[in-house]
Amino acid sequence: MLRQNAPTRLTMRLQTGFDTEKGVPIVKAYSFGNIAVNASDEALFSLASTLAALSSFPLRALVRTDTATLSE
Repeated sequence: MLRQNAPTRLTMRLQTGFDTEKGVPIVKAYSFGNIAVNASDEALFSLASTLAALSSFPLRALVRTDTATLSE
């Protein structure tokens, strides 16, 4: 079996408001692709924290998605 890693994707979820009728936060997701597979979790967290600091909205979640293609 052959495994080929695809670029990593980083998704930042920012709370942009609050829906008072439903009583839930409004969350917007911003994704960044083509991130090096060997990027450390610490580096991605630092990057997301820096980008979030430029926004007036609080960072609610940070998701790293690593994918790979498997073949024979």
